[in-house]
Amino acid sequence: MNITFTTALQIQTPAEIKGRVFGVMGTIISGLMPLGMGISAIVADLLNRQVSFIFLFCCIVILLFSIFIFRNREMRQYIACSEAPEEASVKVKGEAPKSVSASAE
Repeated sequence: MNITFTTALQIQTPAEIKGRVFGVMGTIISGLMPLGMGISAIVADLLNRQVSFIFLFCCIVILLFSIFIFRNREMRQYIACSEAPEEASVKVKGEAPKSVSASAE
């Protein structure tokens, strides 16, 4: 479970259904845990228990995913829990916020 994901979910989920959403999310996460353990066991057997290769592969996947996320403007704004990309405002020191469209970069 990711802190950023949980925070974004708390902010965007209406209060009246927040318990249900987090209950379902917890059930899904708990239910998928054995699946992840099984897959990791199969991968470890296929790689003759070369743990260093498994860690290297995981690091590369996380690095590629992070590069994708941080190069995508909409994803950066979503993670920062800022306004919608179409209506994002830019604050310039000493001036009132200006509205900027998502197409202007």
